[in-house]
Amino acid sequence: MFVGRKKELKLLDESYQSEKAELVVIYGRRRIGKSCLVEQFAKNKPHYYAFEAIEGEKTTAQIKHFTTSIKKQIKDPILESVDFKSWEKAFAYITDKIITGKNSKKKKILLS
Repeated sequence: MFVGRKKELKLLDESYQSEKAELVVIYGRRRIGKSCLVEQFAKNKPHYYAFEAIEGEKTTAQIKHFTTSIKKQIKDPILESVDFKSWEKAFAYITDKIITGKNSKKKKILLS
């Protein structure tokens, strides 16, 4: 059950309904429900992508984890044979596929 946060949900919805692109940064200490807030807001909205980081791992393991998450959400068969060597390559793919791709005019929610 999701309780409270009506003010925060309203602010997120106002940004989502805006006619222009919006970047919303949500910050706060650990374990206070930032991700849960975004998940609640994004529920039933199209074009929602969530990427969870892993701490304490080498960059190559982090990129691999990120790529696995992308595969599950985007379902692009090309990702079966792709091994990103840097964050720049991974983010370039995300930019091309999600941000500027065929749905570039549609609203998107990215959670990381």
